[in-house]
Amino acid sequence: MSHILSALESQGYIKRVVNDKDARGFKIEIKVEGKKKAMSLIKFYDRLQTLFEKNLGAQGCQKTVNGLRTISEVFKKFDF
Repeated sequence: MSHILSALESQGYIKRVVNDKDARGFKIEIKVEGKKKAMSLIKFYDRLQTLFEKNLGAQGCQKTVNGLRTISEVFKKFDF
């Protein structure tokens, strides 16, 4: 998690704010660029979902999701 937060922070999407009462803790604030990126990703995934639904239909989408879950379960067995 710390690697992900560090990457997002270095890219200018978030800012860590140290807790005034306990310096070991902090909160995460999303910056303007982070909000723009989040909205861009949401729009992208909405379009992707619409495309899948249009081309595969509801049953095809469900089969695809089930297949991805199966693949995910297989990969959980490996220690990368």
